[in-house]
Amino acid sequence: MPLTPNGTQTAYATPQDLIYRLDVNALGQLTRDDGGQNSATQLLTDPYTAKALLEATGIVESVTVGSDRYQPADFAALIAYGGASAELLKGIVCGLTLPILRWRRGIMESSKHPLTEWAEMMLEKIHLGQEIFAFVESEKAGLPTTVPITPDDLYNGTPTMWTNNNRYWPMLPNRRGSSGGGRGGWNRC
Repeated sequence: MPLTPNGTQTAYATPQDLIYRLDVNALGQLTRDDGGQNSATQLLTDPYTAKALLEATGIVESVTVGSDRYQPADFAALIAYGGASAELLKGIVCGLTLPILRWRRGIMESSKHPLTEWAEMMLEKIHLGQEIFAFVESEKAGLPTTVPITPDDLYNGTPTMWTNNNRYWPMLPNRRGSSGGGRGGWNRC
């Protein structure tokens, strides 16, 4: 039985987003095979540009879905919502699109474009969880939570960080199976 596809059918950035972030003259040369140059208007409907943007979108999905941080539906909601995080996503996709267009022309990168370097760095940080897209769930995921210990927890021996780590803290009398016998109440580590 084949696996179920989970990716998007449309790129997270448009050719207009790419034109906004990169020199239209350079893009125009990378998308023509006859030595000419596409204009900004031609780039908006250029099939090579559209495919490269979709491939870059696939790279973003591969990294973020593979690390179980985001799903394509999350990105679709982000793009529909707009705002700063949507522009961050578009910038990453545009930065990854440039080398795809260069490779298509057989141009191997001896030095990377600053946008490409930034996009790769941001994608790595997102993959590692050092950076996030602004979703309420993502913002809450990294916050520590604390639970106060109640007298009932101590009496009943409910496991807590304090009661389970007797290598760091003394063992409570009720965790030894007695009501305080042994060596004077506390078991020194």
